[in-house]
Amino acid sequence: MSQDIKRDTAELIDALKATCQTYGLGNDGNEYKIITQVFLYKFLNDKFGYEVKKLSPALADADQWEVAYAHMGEDERLDLLDLLSPDVPRLKPEHLIANLWNQQAKGEFDAIFDAIMLDIANDNIEIFSTQTTERTKIPLFERLTIYVTDDAQRAAFARALIDKLVNFSFEDSFKEHYDFFAAVFEYLIKDYNTAGGGKYAEYYTPHAIATIMAIFEDDTLCHGPLEAFMTSDEETTMYGVEHMEDGLLKGDILLNLDNETHGELMVGSAGGINLTAELEFKPVAPDADDKAVRISLHGLRGGHSGLQINEGRANANKNLARVVADAIANFEARLAEWKGGNMRNAIPREAEAVLTLPAENVAALKETVETEWQRDLFEEYGIVEPNLKIEVTEVPLPATLVPEEIQDNLVDSLLACHNGVLRFIPHLPTIVETSSNLAIVEIVDGRAFFKVLVRSSRDSMRQNCVDTLEACFSMAGMKVETDGAYPAWQPSPKSEIVELMESVYQDLFGEPAKVQVVHAGLECSVILSHCPNMDVVSFGPTLESSHTPNERCFIPSVEKYWRLVLETLARTPKK
Repeated sequence: MSQDIKRDTAELIDALKATCQTYGLGNDGNEYKIITQVFLYKFLNDKFGYEVKKLSPALADADQWEVAYAHMGEDERLDLLDLLSPDVPRLKPEHLIANLWNQQAKGEFDAIFDAIMLDIANDNIEIFSTQTTERTKIPLFERLTIYVTDDAQRAAFARALIDKLVNFSFEDSFKEHYDFFAAVFEYLIKDYNTAGGGKYAEYYTPHAIATIMAIFEDDTLCHGPLEAFMTSDEETTMYGVEHMEDGLLKGDILLNLDNETHGELMVGSAGGINLTAELEFKPVAPDADDKAVRISLHGLRGGHSGLQINEGRANANKNLARVVADAIANFEARLAEWKGGNMRNAIPREAEAVLTLPAENVAALKETVETEWQRDLFEEYGIVEPNLKIEVTEVPLPATLVPEEIQDNLVDSLLACHNGVLRFIPHLPTIVETSSNLAIVEIVDGRAFFKVLVRSSRDSMRQNCVDTLEACFSMAGMKVETDGAYPAWQPSPKSEIVELMESVYQDLFGEPAKVQVVHAGLECSVILSHCPNMDVVSFGPTLESSHTPNERCFIPSVEKYWRLVLETLARTPKK
């Protein structure tokens, strides 16, 4: 049975991902949210059915228990709900998937779908919800159809989601006490964290949560008063920590568990800001006699756009721009689509562009790209990018193209924009001060947008980099905006906790710890803006290849990290 459940779980997730892809949400930042919430809706529906049928023989014997439940009198239904365990959802007849299935022909089905999800969340908010520091309850569900950009497609999107939920039931699995959401999380992580174009993130950061849980569960440990602080969306907008309240934390010392090299004590980090350049245009039709090709650059290492930005790793978007510019200049190519990268804080590993060109030029372009460009790029990057590959494949003729003058401006701006290290810290010449990462490029359906993450430990240089990029993209006629700015974490001239941990580390491991600053964004800077007198240090076990499919944790470092945590807590004096 367990294998069947795992198979059904994977099949449902795959079906939901395919639906998101169809409606323009594949690898979108909201895809994970949609999949997990819709899966949770399915789980609650089937769990409710399983539990009420145990209590009501009439429902258990019915051919369609949902219909029998809807035909119950109100008092009978309320009595039945009163018998349910407190951890079982309470659903009305109109909440059930079967009911939504029967309403698909109605107009504005997207509004009906969203309203049902919100109603379930509100009715069960006392049982299933999260809570803010102000005791505000956050419901399980939110409106999901709004993430489809095209209003006219939202109802169809909702119908497609419901179609996927009615094909099978998980009811038989509840008697096995199967951990659905561990399976969902594991499957999604494996799917997103692949070389085939998935999203990459720091999946090992839950070690920090595990550390906190272990400490708070063990009454035998020696330590003073403790408080735990966990945030959300650190990898994207730092939304969680940006919205913390002044005075929330009462402690004097912050142990930030987000460094990626054991033996390093971080005392400073770079600030950052998101830059987005957008342009809308009216597509034009291709020449019906032309052929279409896809140029794909892949096999790159990618990596963390702060920690690996100085290692000479190839940026897929920047290098594809060189190839596309050559195709336009020498093979009469026209640009139809571009898709490269998927996260601002990851160096893009792969990018592809769809071009059209005269049929007689296809063979020559393929030869040039797969021979000359493959050779040149490998000569440039082969030492650090041994798996670099660039390929040309014929594809169906696209419906539209980017107008020629806009195409040229966009490609020129990709060639011209700064990417990589801008400057090292003058007094610490091995540490990057300022950098930019041309992370995401997408050109499709009359819209182009480029997403860049700028990092710097010096605010003036960060702004200089932003100004440089804005000037470049503005000359291409693009609208440039910035958001998500967070400050640099400036090292404290004297840190008692750092001095203590240096002593602890020396005693435990017989060698000195390295006190460092890092060209990555840590939440410490934002926390310090709310708690300016706090003494802060960041450390952790060794993680490698963050933001890539090869992300991993060096297991021997975990035991050392844990010993360092415990001994630091034991020696930290009470204030």
